[in-house]
Amino acid sequence: MNDNTLEWIWLTALKGMNPAKITSLLNKFNGVNEIYSADAAEFKNIDLIKANDIKMLENKSLSGAEHILKQLDKIGAYAIDFDSGRYPERLKRLADPPYVLYVRGKLPDFNGKCVSIGVVGTRRYSEYGAQVTKKMCFELARNGFTVISGMARGIDTFASMSALRAGADTAVVLGCGVDVVYPPENVELMNAIIENGAVISEYPPMTQPYGYHFPERNRIIAALSDCLLVTEAPKGSGALITARRAYEMNVNIFAVPGSVFSANSVGTNNMIKAGVKPATSPKDIIDEYSYEISNLGENKNNEPVFVNEPNIKKQYKMKNMQLPVKEKTADTPADDKHKNKKDIPGLSEQEQTIVNIINENGKISCDEIIRKSDLEALEVNQILPLMEIMGIIKKLPGNYYIMIDEDL
Repeated sequence: MNDNTLEWIWLTALKGMNPAKITSLLNKFNGVNEIYSADAAEFKNIDLIKANDIKMLENKSLSGAEHILKQLDKIGAYAIDFDSGRYPERLKRLADPPYVLYVRGKLPDFNGKCVSIGVVGTRRYSEYGAQVTKKMCFELARNGFTVISGMARGIDTFASMSALRAGADTAVVLGCGVDVVYPPENVELMNAIIENGAVISEYPPMTQPYGYHFPERNRIIAALSDCLLVTEAPKGSGALITARRAYEMNVNIFAVPGSVFSANSVGTNNMIKAGVKPATSPKDIIDEYSYEISNLGENKNNEPVFVNEPNIKKQYKMKNMQLPVKEKTADTPADDKHKNKKDIPGLSEQEQTIVNIINENGKISCDEIIRKSDLEALEVNQILPLMEIMGIIKKLPGNYYIMIDEDL
């Protein structure tokens, strides 16, 4: 445990605190110890820090943090804080990094010899999506890639299962505590990953899988990845939010093309049209990372681990765990094409503003978007390509834009 671990856990576990607020605090204070030692007056006039936050920051008790460490010890987990030498440096490129990671299992060597690929896709997968994910991830893992997923139903689950079958390093990033199995049918998979890889979360033990946690954890998947593979994703899928975060960090993105008749392939096909690299076989990705893979040395995979495909129809009861009735995701279909346009999950305020403008005006030029949004021209010109990657909008000749639905 690092000398500052207790203080980091104290800070991150404060009610109402989040990574963006902590970043704002660190812009004024030189490290977590200064934050812990500061009094109420020193927290005034800091961006994002409100009166309720100051009240929480005044409570210097470390008993809550000590309780979390005891919980971790009981389940064989551990905490890695922002100051630790084990903290993945690649996460520091995020503006809102997770300042504490809770881990069960062995964390891959993200600061050393590791070529990682994040794999994302829809929960409502097709047989095509399942098969292509299994094939891609098995071959990538067998050739030295560390596979990262979110352990959600569908594509994420198949990615992790295939990596285990290849005997490769694998990691999952959860939207809940590392002692909570979600979805509950993945209990066998999660146990296998703990034994042969790593289960990671920024949330303390016993944190439940609230819907808003999932877009938040996507940024961690993107930041831990050297490259990202989207195997099957409908328009508006949460996987496309992960792709956007990856694009912002210059992470290499690949998308698997699919049938033009399949709603599940609209997102990936639109990504390819927007300039994302198509992956029609594992070789497309392996060849691009041949140099990095060769520097890993001899590929010493573990023994293959076979996990039964989860039975989503079985009723699972998890001890000391209360799950929400239904996780709200970006894959939920809209009743009509305009109804959800004003509420696309995971978008920034600026992106949502642009979506609303295009949705209200139909075909509209970039200049008109800038005028109507009151955003800076540079900002709009940076955001529009990201939204193309996400499959939300399409660029037309003459620098005009439309919502993707308008082109169908």
